[in-house]
Amino acid sequence: MNRISFLIIAGIILVVSVSDSQLYASAIYIDFSNYFTPIDTSWVAIGFSQAQLKQDGRYSMVLSADMSWRFREKALVRLQLPYPTIRTETRFSHGIGDGIVRTSYRLMGDTLDTSGLYLIGDVRLPMGSRDHLPLSYGSLDGGAGMELRRKTSFFQLRFLTAFTMAGERVKAGPFIHDNFFTLAFSLETELFGGTSLAFSGFGLIYRGGETREIYILALEKHLIGGIGFSLSGALEAGSEEMRAFDSQLCIFLRYAMSTPADDDN
Repeated sequence: MNRISFLIIAGIILVVSVSDSQLYASAIYIDFSNYFTPIDTSWVAIGFSQAQLKQDGRYSMVLSADMSWRFREKALVRLQLPYPTIRTETRFSHGIGDGIVRTSYRLMGDTLDTSGLYLIGDVRLPMGSRDHLPLSYGSLDGGAGMELRRKTSFFQLRFLTAFTMAGERVKAGPFIHDNFFTLAFSLETELFGGTSLAFSGFGLIYRGGETREIYILALEKHLIGGIGFSLSGALEAGSEEMRAFDSQLCIFLRYAMSTPADDDN
């Protein structure tokens, strides 16, 4: 089985699973579709995304602004600002969500950032209202970990592990917010004409032993002038009592500007 056939079969399984799933939200929402930072050497990049989610039989939407800044050759910081909208039986509830700050620092590897070992960190800013559960919670969380990247003739491989500490741990009714450990991978292959296909997976293990699984298939297209576009579908699997959504469709548009200086400042 060649690499393209493997990813297509994975996508079919994902779509079928999304169609049949019946889930119940109980953990905080994390934007896994845009979790991995795009690989390039841009100095500054801005992006906008729209995610459509189905949860507890309701449909919700999250609009997000994304900005990344490479302040040194090896170091990058990324800011994500979401605006969730939840449709209830009587009204729409919307507002600013929890901001996310992510950082990465290349410990070793090539200057194109395609292969190497990276130190990563993230902070969840308590900006959102708890009226928008599970899309925002207003807890100051922080985590750190490592990411390994490997570029081969056919694939761009990424493996990540991180530990996140919840600022406010709670288990109230169906909602759980606690410390958790993340294991993740991404497998991407180039198709044709600047198009690529990526399959990624995330496993979360909480302090109390609860687990979550998320699988994502994304089609990405690199356009002219540093503009990129992606369309992804996500499925949350694992135990039903821990799922924050059942399925998600996400559109992401990104513009990468210039390249950093050759030397580290």
